[in-house]
Formats: sequence, C-alpha cells, structure tokens
Amino acid sequence: MINIFKRVPTGNYYLRFRPSVSARPLFGGRSDIWKSTGTSDKREATRVAMRLLIALEGVTDVANRLPNVTLPAISVAPLAPLVGVSVSQIQPIFELTSLKRKASTSTEDSRNRECRRLVTWMDNHHHQTLTKEIAYEYVQHLQQGVSIATAKHRLSFVTFPFDVAFKTGRSDPQTAIPFNPFGGLGLVTESGDGKQMREAITPKECRLILANLPSVQKKPALHWVVKLSAVTGLRVNAVTQLLAEDVDKLAGVVCIQVSAKEGNKTELPYWVPIHTIFADDFYKWFLSKQLDKHQRVFNKSTSTISSTFSNLLSRLDIKPADPAKLKSFHSFRHSTATWLKEVMPVESHRNAMQGRQESGSVKAYGSLAGILSYAGSIINAPLWWEDDYLERLHPNVKESS
Repeated sequence: MINIFKRVPTGNYYLRFRPSVSARPLFGGRSDIWKSTGTSDKREATRVAMRLLIALEGVTDVANRLPNVTLPAISVAPLAPLVGVSVSQIQPIFELTSLKRKASTSTEDSRNRECRRLVTWMDNHHHQTLTKEIAYEYVQHLQQGVSIATAKHRLSFVTFPFDVAFKTGRSDPQTAIPFNPFGGLGLVTESGDGKQMREAITPKECRLILANLPSVQKKPALHWVVKLSAVTGLRVNAVTQLLAEDVDKLAGVVCIQVSAKEGNKTELPYWVPIHTIFADDFYKWFLSKQLDKHQRVFNKSTSTISSTFSNLLSRLDIKPADPAKLKSFHSFRHSTATWLKEVMPVESHRNAMQGRQESGSVKAYGSLAGILSYAGSIINAPLWWEDDYLERLHPNVKESS
C-alpha cells in the first residue's frame, strides 16, 4: 500500500518509505524516508508517489540482491528499470493459480474474466509489458463507473494470481516473474474512510426506471428487487437473498424479513412492511411460485441484479450530476432515507425499517408483531417519486408561487 500523508506546514502530501537494512547506506543511514509529491491533491499525489516508490524500490532492490557491493550514497533515487510481466505471460499466470489453489467455479470464472479484461485493456493502450506503473494505471481503470466494493473485488482477482506466480517462481525458474506488479497497490479514494459517495435517485429518474422495468414475466427478479428496494431502501443483497420463509402477511400487511445471511450487514433479523402500491401484486406472485420455505425467492445473484440495473441506468442515460459520485442500486437507499424522515416521525421506527442496529431499535421493533406499531405510517404513505408527493404529504400547506 502506498503510504502518503499530508504535512500541515506545506499542505502537500508526502510519500513515506522505509528502506531495508541493506539499502539504508544509500540514504545516509536513514530508516525512514519522506519525499514530497509537491501537490495537495490526493489523487495527483498518489500518482506522483507511485513514481517515487518505483524509483526507491529500484534502488533498494539492487542493494538487496547485491548486499556486498558498495554503492555511493544518493540523495535522489534514480528511475527503476522498466521490468515487468509480458502480455504473453499473463494467461499462464492465471492458469497457474488454478493449479496451485482449488477454487469454486464462480471464483475461477471471475479470475478468467479479469484476465481477459486486463489483456484487452493492455492491448487497447498498446502496452506490451505490465510494469508497476502500468499496473497502477489499471487499478485506477478498475474504479471507473463501479462502486468501491466492486473495484476491490475485481482487484483481488487480479492481484492473487500474480502473487502466486511470484512466490512459486522463487523455486521454479520456469514460472518466475520478476515481481508482482500489483503488490501493495490499493484503491485511491477521495474520502478518508475508503467509501465512494452515492448520489440519490431523483423522483423523475425513479419514474423513468419503473416505467422501463422488464415485465414480471420476462425478468421477475429484477422487476421485484427494484420495486421492493424503491419502497423500503433495502440493500440489493438483502432482497436477492430472501427465502420463502422471509415473506409473510400479518393483519393485511405484507412483510419481508432481512436476516443475517452472508453479505447482509445485519446481525439480527428484522421485518420490513411493504407499501401497498406493490404489496398485493408481489405477494400474489410469490404465492404462485409455491416455494418450499428454504427456497430462494429470486433465482438471480446480487452481482447479476446490480449489473443488469447498471445497464438499465446506462440505457436510460441516468447519470450522477456530480462526476465524483456514483449512481447505482444503492442510490435507492439514499432516496428512501429522506422519504422515511418525512413520513415516519419516530426515529426508532425509521431505524427499524432500515435495520440500523446501533440505536438498539432492531431489538425493540424487529419482530413480525412489532412492525405493526409503525407499519401504518409507511404502507399507505405518499411515495417519494410521485408528482404530487409534497402536496399529498402536506395537504394544508400551499406552495408559494
């Protein structure tokens, strides 16, 4: 990982580098090296720091391989030689991974897909050798148009095969590569917490999405997952992983249960009431499937639904107004969060609706019977994407002209 930090006196970012013991004479015996990037912009600083790091590692690599050779002390490290992995080596490296470590079919498919993406990207950019700097450029490319979580997932599938090949090559010269070009690389984010900001779906965009959703006969999973998320704000994985036993009807209120399944950000199960605009049709469709209680309601994975939804946004030309943000399935959660504040005055009810455990509300309102205490305020509420939403929500308040 590139270690950069901002110094208060200058406002610029600095690279922090710790050379090996054998390389310290090259830096005047120092064990901690700081190099200024000359900029206060974090993204630009990371680019500069990568070039500095390549140069510094080039010098220390010489010292590590030739510990008995006396080299003159230097103040500025020279550029490292452009060594790397050739395009023709990339496919065998990914094949080597499958031989060294047994993985699931889906994992192997993901690695092969990332291999094809990497080779195609290098070909499009006329790169014949994958150096550290080019690998960093590819990591930046992985971040374009996807969430941080997706980018991290793809980066892990790229990094692992090179790591295996590099370590294997120490004892097998035939498969040796000089180094792992992706080693130590991470995603560059604007915020310190590593999260990429989402932009909420606007009412106009939601109406456009609902009007262009595939029919329930054609793509039932996408059809219902989008609609359920639009009226609940649930994360896509919470909806796609619903089992038949997670759907119920109590006192005329259709509910779905979010439980602590793999990938769900919850430890306690909680029930969520469904707005009447979709509740009856969804429940009728659900009953028609006649599922066993342990069967999945939807037969599509989270990644498939997210990808298909992103394609739908692209086809409808729905883009974030702020280029630094991302508009994705998770954007529904931001849209409904504002809506819930307006239609549900009790904060603990809103927290229970979205499974926010930190306030302890899930324990208080997470049972199937408990949701009836607040279901009435949500299942018939004016919907946030409707044209007359504000007028219906505040019938006694006239907008000033």
